[in-house]
Amino acid sequence: MIDEPVLTAPAALVPDPPQPPDPVADRAWDLTFERSPIGMAVVLPDGSWARVNEALCLMLGRSPDELHACTFQDITHPDDLAADVELLEECLAGRRDGYRTTKRYVHANGDLVWGDLSVALVRHPDGRPMHFVSQILDITDQHRDRDRLEGALERLARANEDLEAFAAIASHELKTPLAGVRAGLELIRDLLETPDATALSQVRALAARGESSVDRMATLLDALLALTVTKTGGADGDGGAGESTLRRPVALAVVVEATLGDLPASLRLPDVTIEVAPGVAAAPPVAVEPNLVRTVLTTLVANAVKYRDAGRHLTVVIDAGEPDDGSLTVCVANDGPPIPAAERERVFSLHSRGSSTTAVTGSGIGLAVSRSIVEWHGGRIWIDGGPTSGVTVAFTLPLAPH
Repeated sequence: MIDEPVLTAPAALVPDPPQPPDPVADRAWDLTFERSPIGMAVVLPDGSWARVNEALCLMLGRSPDELHACTFQDITHPDDLAADVELLEECLAGRRDGYRTTKRYVHANGDLVWGDLSVALVRHPDGRPMHFVSQILDITDQHRDRDRLEGALERLARANEDLEAFAAIASHELKTPLAGVRAGLELIRDLLETPDATALSQVRALAARGESSVDRMATLLDALLALTVTKTGGADGDGGAGESTLRRPVALAVVVEATLGDLPASLRLPDVTIEVAPGVAAAPPVAVEPNLVRTVLTTLVANAVKYRDAGRHLTVVIDAGEPDDGSLTVCVANDGPPIPAAERERVFSLHSRGSSTTAVTGSGIGLAVSRSIVEWHGGRIWIDGGPTSGVTVAFTLPLAPH
């Protein structure tokens, strides 16, 4: 009789006998879990927290009992919840063993916490899902840094576009007064070859015209410098080193007085009255770069004079309101032609002008530069006025610390 061969299962198919608990391994896992510098949790398939470590509690601002009383869904930002749940359900359905994602949690104080979440599914021996092991790295600071960097790059790109446009405009605008100065100098030279009373009178007129042209060029160059400083220093008031070195406490009255003292002759006209209201003298000190604020005030006064009704007396009033919320509101009001409400925001764009000003020469630079200066100081600027007459341009400046 031939013995039948005995078939034995390959060793790989023989199930391993149950292993006894390893207290050393269990203790090592406990220490790793509790002392991990990043948040760790054991999460049940329904989303409830079975176990959390101290780092996770600190990250979310909640005690272990508070976390055990809720689910991860309860403290996930609503906009991130669907994607997170979908990944978890794919694990439970057997389509993946884990996943990694970036999501937002809601801190106990309401702040958002950005987490780099890594999840691994642990199964029972029969393959049924047991629980998830989650590791959550707090990347809130990195995310804020990235947002700040992206914002800075975006502002820099806009600044470069503005500066390029400004340079093109300034180049064009400077050529006109320069040509006038050159022509005037040539005429003066010719007139002085045979001087008489008439010639001297003409020389004076040409000199005055040349002075006006030089004033115009100086205004353009000041505006270019101001725009360059504000754009490179940060348009949202976060100017870093530039902010700390340029700003200093100064009385608003001093800045206004210096501005009016340096107004060019073209703005000192008999049919224009410039008044300083008592609120300016009563205003507390502001933390500003004085020359930049003078540029804003000069621009607003110049615009009022430039776009006034011909043959009608113009009054310009510079005033300051009561301090509010750490800032001071400065107003430059005039009783000239109004700016339509629909255009009051647009005129602050670079080389943009109101529809009612097309008959007056100008480059549309001043208000754009003024907005950059005010925003660099952390303030805002806007236009008010009646529907038929008057324009008030108001802007805020930060108060100097006590």
